[in-house]
Amino acid sequence: MTLVDGDEEQDPTVQLWLLYFSSQHCLFTFDPENALKFINRAIEHTPTVCDLFLLKAKIYQCMGNKETAAQLAEEARMLDTADRNLNFESAKYQLKKNNLDKAHDLMGLFSYEVWKGQELNVHEM
Repeated sequence: MTLVDGDEEQDPTVQLWLLYFSSQHCLFTFDPENALKFINRAIEHTPTVCDLFLLKAKIYQCMGNKETAAQLAEEARMLDTADRNLNFESAKYQLKKNNLDKAHDLMGLFSYEVWKGQELNVHEM
């Protein structure tokens, strides 16, 4: 915690989440360039938060850059490989760029059928 005005302490994550929500606001107001500036500053502040990379992936997806979006979603997934939602997000971005084999492999990471040696049934997932 840091001191503000000599006697109040402020949580350092306040700035992180202000940058994150500012980036979201810019994205929703169709200003992806400024959204990218805010999210890059947030990632500089705390480079270990998965949500930041997912928002950056969403920004690149909105800008039409599916390749970079998929790379960022995969980077978020690698920050926490036990998180099913991050695995889903990475697989979703792989599907958006039409990389079916990679998406199938990612979905298989959390499929019990694959662990039992059976074929992955995406429809049931």
